[in-house]
Amino acid sequence: MLTVGAGQTVSLLFFNGIDTTTANALAAVTQFDNLSATDPLLAGVDLSQVANWDIAQIPEPGTLGILGLGLVGLGLARRKRAA
Repeated sequence: MLTVGAGQTVSLLFFNGIDTTTANALAAVTQFDNLSATDPLLAGVDLSQVANWDIAQIPEPGTLGILGLGLVGLGLARRKRAA
């Protein structure tokens, strides 16, 4: 499984055989050998087409749920006090 934290970068240079229909990195066959410039695995590879992505942190749904429950609780407390 590919796990990336906030602020980290990912390079898919060494991923070979990613299932492009689902983009499933779990199905990828990785090649982390000691590669050299003459390695047949790198034949025809154009490094100008290698993509790197920066990963940003995304709030988890549980955190938003707790925030929502807190707001509902505050609203109910205010309504009870006004009644």
